[in-house]
Amino acid sequence: MEKYLRKCLDSLIVSDENMQRLEVLVINDGSKDSSSQIAHEYEAKYPQTFRVIDKENGNYGSCINRGLKEATGKYVKVLDADDYFDRAVFDDFLNHLKRTEADLILNAGYRVDENGKELSMWSYSFPHDEIIQYRFVRNCKMHSVTYKTDNLREINYYQTEGVSYTDQEWVYWPMTTVKTICYFNLFLYNYLIGRPGQTMDKDIYLKSLKHELVVQKRMIELWETGHKALKEHRSYIEFRLNNRMSILFSIYMTKRGRVCLQDLYDFDVAVRKEFPIYYQYSSNTFLLGDKIRFHYLRYWRKNHTIFPYNILCFIKLWYTNHIANKQ
Repeated sequence: MEKYLRKCLDSLIVSDENMQRLEVLVINDGSKDSSSQIAHEYEAKYPQTFRVIDKENGNYGSCINRGLKEATGKYVKVLDADDYFDRAVFDDFLNHLKRTEADLILNAGYRVDENGKELSMWSYSFPHDEIIQYRFVRNCKMHSVTYKTDNLREINYYQTEGVSYTDQEWVYWPMTTVKTICYFNLFLYNYLIGRPGQTMDKDIYLKSLKHELVVQKRMIELWETGHKALKEHRSYIEFRLNNRMSILFSIYMTKRGRVCLQDLYDFDVAVRKEFPIYYQYSSNTFLLGDKIRFHYLRYWRKNHTIFPYNILCFIKLWYTNHIANKQ
């Protein structure tokens, strides 16, 4: 991350007053480049704010876990090393945190390229700077959330280590602790996309799908052990879990080809054995699409084969014509 780290850390240098109340933990995950040296420069210059923690490589989740162990602040937010905040907005954001008591603060953000060009944006429809009771946040992104630190410790939050794509967990079970939300309606986060080597690069993602299966299994485990206690958060938790499950099965069936279906089969067998409640629940949940009443997961579990592509096209065409005739 040496190429991106200075821009990231510069975005955290705010007014003197806020620097006194801000704690920046830079978790160096065993990097072999100059990232640690760069981070220590900021620690030396701003010792009241920056603290570098050098550790052996353990992947993304281990950085989150170490940061939570060391954090002393009232709120905690994750900033990836190749991303950055709008510095002026971040200063306002810290003032916002000073006066709120919400369990969860949401922020808006941009997706940007390496030149800082804004490619797209995301935001939410909640009222600005007003504490509201928990509501279902369908498109909640990890780059949008700031949690009360105590909320995470209340559930002994622990993120899966040793694999990629564990950011899904950051916006999953911690949400069950949220009773109040406050929306900071300014574009704080700049999320870099298109970086070479990024985990969301198409080729890297397809090669690392086994990591997604590990994360998905952990999410299922949390649901199965805690689903009876879910109340107002049930819709959100099941939406996140089912959505990821549906995406994974779809990718394996359409992108990976038959040679990799053994991974999916082994995963599904493990789910059936270890989490029978969720296995039965999921068989009646996943559809071919939001409006097409075909349970492709149930079909696959019965036949262990990809549903023929030409029949999928026929179903979609039939559905489109059916709706058109109705109208």
